[in-house]
Amino acid sequence: MPQDQEAFARSPIEERRAQLKDSKASFAHVKGEMYEWNALLASSIEASTSELVASLATINALALRHRGRRTKLIR
Repeated sequence: MPQDQEAFARSPIEERRAQLKDSKASFAHVKGEMYEWNALLASSIEASTSELVASLATINALALRHRGRRTKLIR
């Protein structure tokens, strides 16, 4: 009950300051969540890129090996 009376006793400026403080806290929370999400996404993209590069290197090595065997058979 005392909190309700305190809320009514606030001036419009104090009320606006309280709203601004709440908004800043909410923004900081969302910003922190987005940073975590972006960090997770970046590491996932990095891992996928590494897998892709490894796969392409393997395919390239197999293609060169096949080409070498094919050249031996033709000669």
